[in-house]
Amino acid sequence: MKNIFKYLFIIIFLNIFYIQVSFSEDLLNKKIITFEEILEQPDNLQLNLLYAKQQEKIEKFKNVIATLERLNLLYPSNYDIKLYLLSILIRNDSKDRALEVFNDLSEDPNLTNDIRIYIEKLINDYQKRIAEAEKEKNKKTFLSIDFSLSGNEHSNVAGVSKSNTFYLNDAVSQYASSEIRDDTTLNKGINTTLVRQIDDTLSVILKAGLNSTEQNRGIAEENDLVSSSLILNKSLGNKVLSPYIVYSRPNYRTQNDANTKIVGMSGRYLINSNNNVNFGFSFSENKFDLTSTFTSANDKNNDTYSGNIAYQKILNDKNLLNISLFGRDVVANKNYNSYDGYGYSFSYSRILPIGVVKFEKSFDQNKYKASDSFYNSSIVRDDLTIKSSVSINGSLSQIPFLKFIDKDRSFFYSLKYLETNTNSNMLNYDTIKENITYSITKRVNF
Repeated sequence: MKNIFKYLFIIIFLNIFYIQVSFSEDLLNKKIITFEEILEQPDNLQLNLLYAKQQEKIEKFKNVIATLERLNLLYPSNYDIKLYLLSILIRNDSKDRALEVFNDLSEDPNLTNDIRIYIEKLINDYQKRIAEAEKEKNKKTFLSIDFSLSGNEHSNVAGVSKSNTFYLNDAVSQYASSEIRDDTTLNKGINTTLVRQIDDTLSVILKAGLNSTEQNRGIAEENDLVSSSLILNKSLGNKVLSPYIVYSRPNYRTQNDANTKIVGMSGRYLINSNNNVNFGFSFSENKFDLTSTFTSANDKNNDTYSGNIAYQKILNDKNLLNISLFGRDVVANKNYNSYDGYGYSFSYSRILPIGVVKFEKSFDQNKYKASDSFYNSSIVRDDLTIKSSVSINGSLSQIPFLKFIDKDRSFFYSLKYLETNTNSNMLNYDTIKENITYSITKRVNF
């Protein structure tokens, strides 16, 4: 738990910093101009312009446009007002009125060459943007590539038990003093997403990725992971159904490899704008490679049947509450690897200026179906795993002093602390682990 306070402090500090920057900017407007003052002095140029600026800052563009239109009538020879009005109309995609103001300026014989060149460039750029927006609107296929780099700080990467002991052939043994506990893994990945919009209610998503994990002190977690998935999204009124298939294969340096195939369905039922129910079920097949090194690898081969249902509620557009129930049935080649699992989780998410912060707690009970004589022939394993996490994620553009790096909002960050506390009647699995994960992702859209 020692590291969670450090990262919580970072989250709180960044949020306070953002608020202070915004507060400092507000102080620049020493006086808030009210609409009543505008009604009293409708021809006061400075007062009306300050009112327009203040309304622009809080994004009440209808008030800005109305004010500038009135000033344009009162001061028809003031090019600054016309240019300000033109820029606001362009920002709000008021195409017809923007072209009218542009033509009005263009036909003025007293217009200087510098201003004429400026407004022509402004309107040409706007027309290009309109054409690109129309093209994007009619676009049916979207492709993006994510380049990611992440680190994971493990407090107990080897899974050493709380008592520092474990069962082996019915006897209790001690872990070696050289057992690696604290360690860091580094993951580099490239993942592609292809989306094809069939119509307004149906889309197809194809994903493929390659991720490589390297470990600092040990090698047990090092692997190359190949993954792919195919997803259909279908909207049916207030329901969304998403059938999917997934294939993944990790290539471990020192562990046996496996092929995982998953077929499933996830869905969402929209009760209203603030309440919805999510659900899902899946079947997965896990087959481990039998080799001369791993001669009993297929003992872990299993089929897994799982399902979940969750209720989500949105509060004040910035808060999300989630309650989830889940269960699974794992049927393995050997009964001591088979188990029934069930549990529940609670989470709370809030939108902050710098990203979305999330707190989550889950309880997961797994009851195995037979004892494993390799460890202890008289104990049938029974685990209760409690996970507690706090995370924040967003784009670098949301962080004030990093905006210059992410002008096109294509860089994303995440930071997460996770404590996993497993209470098991089998010493080997009675563990506690802490993980701190941090990542940065660059997205390229085509």
